[in-house]
Amino acid sequence: MVFRHMWRSIIGKAGQGGRVACARRRGARLLLEALEDRLVPTNYFVSTLGQDAAGAGAQANPFRSIQFAVDVAQSGDRIHVAQGTYGYNPAADQLSAPLRINPAVVMVYDKSLTIRGGFNNSFTALDPAANHTILDGGAALRGVYVLANQVDVSFDMEGFTIQACAAKAERNLDINAGNDRIFAFGGAMWLNDSARANSATPGTFTLRNMNFFSNRADGFDTTTLPAAEPGQTPGVGGAGAGAALALRFVPSLVMDQVSFNNNEAAGGKGAIRGGDAVGGAIHSDHSNITGTNLVFVNDRSIAGSSPGAGMTMDPGGISGGLQRRTADGLAGAAAIQINSTATFQHVAAYNNGAVGGDAAGQAGSGEAGAFLIEDSNVTMTDVDIRNNLARGGNGQDGGLSGGGAIATDGDDLTLNRVQIVNNVSQSGNGTRLAGSPGGGGLYLVAIKPGDRNTVLITNSLIADNQVRFGGQGDFSIGGGGGGVWEQGVNVTFTHVTFSGNVIGPNLAFGQALLLINDGLTNGFAPTPTTAVVNDSIFANHFNSNIPNVSTVHVRKQNGRNAITFNHAL
Repeated sequence: MVFRHMWRSIIGKAGQGGRVACARRRGARLLLEALEDRLVPTNYFVSTLGQDAAGAGAQANPFRSIQFAVDVAQSGDRIHVAQGTYGYNPAADQLSAPLRINPAVVMVYDKSLTIRGGFNNSFTALDPAANHTILDGGAALRGVYVLANQVDVSFDMEGFTIQACAAKAERNLDINAGNDRIFAFGGAMWLNDSARANSATPGTFTLRNMNFFSNRADGFDTTTLPAAEPGQTPGVGGAGAGAALALRFVPSLVMDQVSFNNNEAAGGKGAIRGGDAVGGAIHSDHSNITGTNLVFVNDRSIAGSSPGAGMTMDPGGISGGLQRRTADGLAGAAAIQINSTATFQHVAAYNNGAVGGDAAGQAGSGEAGAFLIEDSNVTMTDVDIRNNLARGGNGQDGGLSGGGAIATDGDDLTLNRVQIVNNVSQSGNGTRLAGSPGGGGLYLVAIKPGDRNTVLITNSLIADNQVRFGGQGDFSIGGGGGGVWEQGVNVTFTHVTFSGNVIGPNLAFGQALLLINDGLTNGFAPTPTTAVVNDSIFANHFNSNIPNVSTVHVRKQNGRNAITFNHAL
């Protein structure tokens, strides 16, 4: 009933040895000096009125293409970009052929640069709200690719809208092999510092006053291939991750005043099962994020469909054995995974969704309508998460669902002043078995021995969330936890209000809160599930579908699961 995605870092190689809603806007800032007079660093200027030519690039004679300026610049230089729309210009791209496997509007390779948009055409005023500066991929190309290979890289980008960009599978036999060739990362932006992961002097990355709109990451459709290529799982679609922003081994990313709107990660179709979709806006792998004033609206992760069984047993699972895999849609907004850390403050996440893949047999899971946290450490403060959906796919056996707002798997999570309101976890339809739905608001899970499993929730509201079956199939598989599902975790609730959470027809356990751990999972004895409730309120939970429905339900697995109330109403 839980997912386990041990995402390996899929490293693309470049050449030999490389590895390859609206945020609040700042007001206008007038420039007080002629920037081209600075000697160190060098300042370059780009405008749609400029030209890509030797000797250009000054304030009075700007370049035409951002890429041309990037190629000319040295580490530490600054590029100032005037209002207008900028697309990919092949004539301006001077990078070597291996680095142009999948071209990007802007490709930064082994350079530390600052790129700022929002200038007027004379570069005398900086106001991104008035001087819209847009990178447009034409629904075909990635927006920005920053790759560290031989040197440490820092990158600062501010004042841009990145729209209509798309990451496709890295289809080049000379550079990538196996699943690398069918996965897609970072439609609008891919920050790939993996080649420098063990550097003693890691770079820093900054995104400010940015808008990521309507970008995609599309896994490859393997039904068009005659057979699996070396290293690939036969009949499985490629995964799509981080439609707006993909992070790999990024040591420090600071985001401020950044919005993500209408981005979509999509798994490819597969003959046996579809590909996963992870992080409709953000996918983080071994990365560290500090985010303030972020908005996620209408971002989606939609797993690929399949006419086949919908399930494979893949190597690399628990204890080196085989792992059951379905086509899962995970994290409509952001997936923080694989030893990442994130600190989020002043964040809104509305109307995002994660949907499992349909299949003739076993449908995929839909988990984390907004945020997925797996094998990582996350703190959220002053966050509003509402109207998000996690939905399982449809098949002979419907896909499970978990976490209309947040789903976790083996992590430490701290929530303070967080509103989790009106989110839905809905399982998939099944012609035989319905999927199991859990955690209308939160789906908190830890399975393996040694998993991180501590959750602290303080001064927060968990209200009007709903968990429900999709509507078809045998419902005996069960489910529950209208507000919160706990499994194998230790949660402390302090000054938390649970109000009006709902479990739908044919469900009976834990309208507000469910503690569960039954039997063996992946061969392991269950970790005890515990909760401590301090100075908290449970109110307005009512269900007329089944008599004696519990508001708080503790399933006593050999007496190991337990809840403690201290001053609860």
